[in-house]
Amino acid sequence: MTTTSGHARGLWVLVYLGLFGIAFSCATIFSTLPANAEGTCGPSSGSETAAEALFEPGSIGAGAEPAASHTAALKAWHDFVDSCQSATDDRAAVAFPVGIISLGLVVVPLVLILRRRSRTGSSPGDEPASGPGAPGSPSPDDRPLVGVGAPARPSWPPAEPPTQVRPSAPNPPPNYPSPPGGH
Repeated sequence: MTTTSGHARGLWVLVYLGLFGIAFSCATIFSTLPANAEGTCGPSSGSETAAEALFEPGSIGAGAEPAASHTAALKAWHDFVDSCQSATDDRAAVAFPVGIISLGLVVVPLVLILRRRSRTGSSPGDEPASGPGAPGSPSPDDRPLVGVGAPARPSWPPAEPPTQVRPSAPNPPPNYPSPPGGH
């Protein structure tokens, strides 16, 4: 693995991690709020999503605010609204930063990948172009036909021409030093 392809793989991992984070953020903000002790946080029998409660706080479904003379009912109403609103705020406090960081994890690596691709003319980590249609390779019309009209399959890089093996004289006997005494 070359450094370039390792770098590109790392960038793609960041892109996929960012997409996962965006999905997590969307699921967090668009899932229904949990029911609290007083009931569900929504205008009907079910809870509304955190996005609805965040952008339209009056939709919680708590009904009209009780008169100030009914202190117990007023306190219960405020507790219910505060509980639903704090659940909404908690979801937003998690979902928005995760969503923004995840969006950055998608956009920045994609910009780097596309910038490198446009600079080199190919994607990072790609091998040099080879085969038919690659720069320097013969066009399909220039290749010789083999068999019944089938074009030859070029090999890339081109194979080395076979070397000629020339017969040579047998190896001369080794020239060992003579033993002392003249044999």
